[in-house]
Amino acid sequence: MQTKLDEAKAELLERAARVAENSPVGGHLPTGTTGEGTPGTPDGPDGAPDYASVFAFLQRYYRHTAPEDLTDRDPVDVFGAAVSHYRLAENRPQGTANVRVHTPTVEENGWTCSHSVVEVVTDDMPFLVDSVTNELTRQGRGIHVVVHPQIVVRRDVAGKLVEVLAGPPTA
Repeated sequence: MQTKLDEAKAELLERAARVAENSPVGGHLPTGTTGEGTPGTPDGPDGAPDYASVFAFLQRYYRHTAPEDLTDRDPVDVFGAAVSHYRLAENRPQGTANVRVHTPTVEENGWTCSHSVVEVVTDDMPFLVDSVTNELTRQGRGIHVVVHPQIVVRRDVAGKLVEVLAGPPTA
């Protein structure tokens, strides 16, 4: 049974997926669910990704995020955060980590957040979130919210992201 917060989260993700229709990143979005195997394959008219693919990606991206951590956010920022993280993930050789710390602005990133954002893309490993949050706490940094997407992807031999897979991560 869905709570009112779950319903509000689903509605927010629907509105965030609609942002893609007018987004300047257009066909460069992390759809990957079209079955064509290449992220960013234009799916809709004018090269825009189709709504259903973007919505499915956002649902997977925010699957483990508590509804109360999202419901007061602007759909543009919800969409922008997911796309920003996807872009960081586009190229990552196996066994390496991509890390970016920034405070996004509309002018530079197309979305905004009043807090610094720490984005990490790495192979799945135990205690990753705990290790990062413990280190931030040790350094006296406050943590506003944790979004921990667990996205299954396929990469080529050089580490270029080839496809975002629809299935859940395996244990």
